[in-house]
Order: sequence, then structure tokens, then C-alpha cells
Amino acid sequence: MERKILKTLENKGGFQSLADAVDLSGLEEELNGSGPFTLFAPTDEAFANLPAGLMDTLMMDKARMAEVIKHHVIADQISSSDAISAKNAMALDGEVLDLETCNGFKVGNASVTEADIECRNGLVHVIDAVLMPKDVKGDLIDTDVPQGGDVKMVPKGGMMDKAMSTSSQKMQGMKDKMKDMGDKTMSAGSSKMNDMKDKMQNAVSNTSSATSSKMDDMKDKVHESMGDEKSSASDMKDNVRGSMDQKNMSSESPKMGEVKEEIRKKTDDKN
Repeated sequence: MERKILKTLENKGGFQSLADAVDLSGLEEELNGSGPFTLFAPTDEAFANLPAGLMDTLMMDKARMAEVIKHHVIADQISSSDAISAKNAMALDGEVLDLETCNGFKVGNASVTEADIECRNGLVHVIDAVLMPKDVKGDLIDTDVPQGGDVKMVPKGGMMDKAMSTSSQKMQGMKDKMKDMGDKTMSAGSSKMNDMKDKMQNAVSNTSSATSSKMDDMKDKVHESMGDEKSSASDMKDNVRGSMDQKNMSSESPKMGEVKEEIRKKTDDKN
């Protein structure tokens, strides 16, 4: 006997992310109902190719996750052959899904990799990408969900967005504070360096001035000392000359008297 949609996917394997999403959204009971339903089932790989962090954000928001799951379900049984004429169908979330069959079976931006898996309460079509409702996509990401490859989430709302925004603001605030501290430190350091330079220049100028003044005083003292010594030497010379003259005159005076006396006596004797 055919199993219902969720049990069929469980037995098939490769749909654990979808099962977790359905369990979180609270739609398990509805999808186990009588139906019929058509489920476009993204594989685990499709969920892994979501923008980084988006699945974690959705897993923290039951209402949004429910919207995502409903966007994959049609309250009717539509086979791949029915899709050729149907062109589109309304999902449980109220949005219309475009069905394309010209170049393979596609729904929205996802390709059907395995179609028409029959279940007791409907059909399953396996797809290679997660379909995003416009409201959810508009709140969480800026561009369409890419198909495969390295992707990057650009969050716009929700718990993770708020946390990331707060963290980003704090980081920016810390960067600004560090920059301000760096600027102030550099400014203070520059100011201190300038003060030190001024003090050193003033000290050098004062030292040079004092040295110059001391040199001038020393020169004056040397000149005065030399002048005094010259004067003293001159005085000494004069004193010596005077003393010598006096001695000569003193020593010569009695001798001259004696000579004169002898000459006088000789003169008298002759007479």
C-alpha cells in the first residue's frame, strides 16, 4: 500500500532538512491529511545551497518557516503532464507558482529532478532548490536564492539579522573608539614631543647665552689681568731703574769728590 507524502520521503531518504522544517512549522499533521496534495520537495542538497545562515534564521522563526513550507504545497494533485496545460497553480501560502515544461519540468526557479512520485494522499515532485515566498525573500535576502555554488546571505530582518546588526554596530563602535583613542594618543604624543623640542631648544639657547656671557666675562677678566700685569711690570722696571740710578749716583758721588781733591792737590804742588 502506498504511504502518505511525508512517510514516502522518509523512506526514500535525502529529505531530512525538509522533514525538520515541516516538523518546526507545525504542518506535519496537515500534510498527513487525506489531501490530495502536490508537494515540491527540496532535497537536503537544495537546503544546503541556501544563502549562508538563512536556514538557521528560518529555524528560529516558526511562522516564516511555515510560510516557506506552504509555498511548496498545492492543495491539488498536479502531475507533470497536467503542468503542461496548467501553466501555474496556487500554493497553500496564497502565492501563484509558475509551472514550465518547455525545457524540462520547472517550478519557479527550481528544476524538477524526479517527477510524479505517487503517494496515498497526493504526488511528490523532487526539486533542486528551495522555493522562497516573496514576503520571506524580501525580508531576509536581497536577491533571488541562487542555485548551487558558494552563496552568501544578506539578511534584512529577523532574529539573526538583529543580532548581526547589533554585533556589526558594536564592532564599528569599537573601531571608532579605537581610532579616536589612537588619534588622541598620537595628538598627545605629538604635543608632548613638540613641548620637549621647545624645552630642549630653550635649554640649548639659554646654555649658549650663558656660555657666551661667561666667555665674555672671562675674556674681560683676562684682559684686565694682563693689563694689571703689564702695568705692574712697567712699574717694576721703573722702580728698578730708579733704584739703580740712585745707587750709581750714591756710589759715584764720594769717588768723584776724592778724584777732584786729588786733582786739586796735584795742582797746588806744582805751583
